Amino acid sequence: MDYSALSGHYQRLISASEQLTDTERQFKELSLAMPDLCFHLPHELPYAEPFIRQIVSETTLPADDAHFKGFLKTSTFLKADEDIAILRHLRYLPAAWHSHEFIEVACVISGTCTNYFEDQAMVLYPGDICIISPDTPHTVSAFSNDAVIYNIIIRSGTFQKTFPRLFDENTVLSDFFQRALRRSDVSPYILLHAENDIPLFGWLSLALEEYESARPYCQWAVNSYINCFFIRLMRFHELSASVSENRQDYPEGDIIYISRYMKAHFTNLTLRELAAYFNYSERQMQRILKTCTGKSFTENIQELRMAQAARLLRTTDRPIGNILREMGYSDAGYFKEIFARYYHMTPQEYRLLKEEIQE
Repeated sequence: MDYSALSGHYQRLISASEQLTDTERQFKELSLAMPDLCFHLPHELPYAEPFIRQIVSETTLPADDAHFKGFLKTSTFLKADEDIAILRHLRYLPAAWHSHEFIEVACVISGTCTNYFEDQAMVLYPGDICIISPDTPHTVSAFSNDAVIYNIIIRSGTFQKTFPRLFDENTVLSDFFQRALRRSDVSPYILLHAENDIPLFGWLSLALEEYESARPYCQWAVNSYINCFFIRLMRFHELSASVSENRQDYPEGDIIYISRYMKAHFTNLTLRELAAYFNYSERQMQRILKTCTGKSFTENIQELRMAQAARLLRTTDRPIGNILREMGYSDAGYFKEIFARYYHMTPQEYRLLKEEIQE
């Protein structure tokens, strides 16, 4: 597919946000006039409510009493016949704690912002995409002129109807959305990195163009473009996914992410690296793997390496020495011993029988 047209849409996404709006300028002037109030740091909404109300009352921005109680309703942002809204995050908006009943997809186009989840602060950079579950307390601090963040707001009640294939696939995103909508063992957020993926944000720009239009079938078009956005996100960036640190039932909640990370890095992954990536101790990680897979870290890694070695033996003519080194082994004798433990024959014997071995 020729993605050159999407590049132009992406550039429009940036250029349309180069200047501060009047509302953003008012919020910026407020933060500069009252630096001691530290509006850029997380705070409870009543702390900044009088100032926000004063500025918002002079605009057409959506706001109701629930909004100022820190809980954002779907009906505040979506019309009854809409499944998706796309809104740019206001720069210099005071970083008040809040949660919402919809799924939010925060896309950083340029600049940086800081997302706060309870006691965790996470800086997002251009290309970062943070998907936030319903009912998750959080806030965003975007206090610079170049911070351009677009929020995709998706109605929870019609999510499965809008994106049915996301529930048919065995992917990290599919698992996350299913848990989020069931409110079951859900992580507060999932973070993906898509820096320099112009086509991905081109789909977002096309969706935004339709969302802001009044053309016939514009909502249908928005849903279709966001579908393309998710397809590309899963196709090219799923392995970049990282999960929140706020986990209670960690074996059930994290094992799909841990398993996929192991599958992506098994050739040279160590237990220490795996545990550190998911913010566990090595002992905790061993316990998670044993509980959920019935095997230790070493056994899981060996199984992945042997499966890949067998595939290469079946499908390529590469020398066995090259294959064992790619799988992280330096001792041919040890590799041969481990391989025979899984396949009851040597690598050479397995290769000779490859025509008879079924995938």
